[in-house]
Amino acid sequence: MRSILMETSCPFAEVALASEGVIVCRRHLSLARQHARDLIPTLKELLVEQGWSARSVDLLAVDVGPGSYTGLRVGVVTAKMFAYANKAKVCGIDSMTLLAMGSPVDRLSIWGIVDAQQNQLYTQRFVRDTPGDIPRSTSPMEVMPVEEWTRRLQQGDFVTGPGLAKCSGLLDERSTLAPPGQWSPTVDAMALELSRRSVRGEWDDPWRLAPLYLRDSSAQIRWDSGLSKPTHSPPT
Repeated sequence: MRSILMETSCPFAEVALASEGVIVCRRHLSLARQHARDLIPTLKELLVEQGWSARSVDLLAVDVGPGSYTGLRVGVVTAKMFAYANKAKVCGIDSMTLLAMGSPVDRLSIWGIVDAQQNQLYTQRFVRDTPGDIPRSTSPMEVMPVEEWTRRLQQGDFVTGPGLAKCSGLLDERSTLAPPGQWSPTVDAMALELSRRSVRGEWDDPWRLAPLYLRDSSAQIRWDSGLSKPTHSPPT
């Protein structure tokens, strides 16, 4: 079983190939704004490097967010096109699940957080009943102010995710933070989750696959705000 893994929710994205759930090669991309230019050529390079044809790929997994608006769009569109052109199955996996799957196996209470801009975070909590269990969510994915989320932290919570770049200095001794450099979703966690879903036959309809934003982009919010204000005085 051959699969492609694409993690494009963060500025520094990663693409990998896996065989029977084991990653055999990977490549990093530099910046989110360059994903549109670099993702498909990088994917082609990896296939050639491994001696795989595009048609030989059975599965394709992509992070659907939340995360970088540009990165998510590029990743999801690439996944849809590849799946359609090569008759591969596709699986969209959200960033919070990837953060939880990538957490240390002995952490029983896990928060995934992603920067939602404007002093807000995307948040979701997961738990394990015993060390080594698959994390399961205990709350919906939400957007909330940083200060509101910090009030929900409990003793022993493990916090991971790119949102730590915004709020790590605000957290107290109740929680344990993932080490810097390990705050992003990974293709390693994606390979684990894809293997789990493959066993259960959980695939997505490529026509319906879409980025998970939860809120409008900052640019859209500014645009909408501008449209809501009159540009001239009404006639008298």
